[in-house]
Amino acid sequence: MLHKKIIVIIFTLLLATGGCAYADGYDDTTFNAGLEFSFINRPSYNNSTTGNAFKGSSSDTKLAISKNEPGVNAYVGARFTENWGGQIGFGFIAKASGNVPGGQATNKISNIFLDILGFINIATDLDMMGLLGYGMLKCNPNVTNTTLYNQSSLTKRKLGLRLGGGLQYNFANSWSSRIILVYQKGNPVFLNSLLSVSFGLVYTFPMQ
Repeated sequence: MLHKKIIVIIFTLLLATGGCAYADGYDDTTFNAGLEFSFINRPSYNNSTTGNAFKGSSSDTKLAISKNEPGVNAYVGARFTENWGGQIGFGFIAKASGNVPGGQATNKISNIFLDILGFINIATDLDMMGLLGYGMLKCNPNVTNTTLYNQSSLTKRKLGLRLGGGLQYNFANSWSSRIILVYQKGNPVFLNSLLSVSFGLVYTFPMQ
């Protein structure tokens, strides 16, 4: 996992540096909205704070809810210059579940985020993009027939750093598609971090 973090950090720093070097302003700021499907969501949990409540057996090293589940993100944003933009949005991941001795363990993750985006044009209508921002992941964990003594700590939102990068293809005047990888820090008491890969569409509102 550490090498993935290093790659994402270096990639984002390179894009930020390139954006400063090649910045060319737009005549006007443009506004956009987007919707994307996160088909990879790899959560990293703290396995020691919930005892064996979320484990299939006491010998397991991973929680029963440590599964890849699909999700959706929706956001609105702006493109301030050719090389810089921003976005604010909300997302959620489908409920993960697994069998445990007490019955079934489940967890559903939601997210609120605010990011700065950097863009570098690398081919006709194709931009490489970097992301730097903050988000707040929230968990909704549950284990049947079990009372979690630290429920409030497990569900608490915590501000966490977001780093990522990807590609955006501008295939029409107002439409773009993008694929992006994002690493986000979470609440170290339960959900340490989340690594996601998403694909979606961005609509840019025409300038008046």
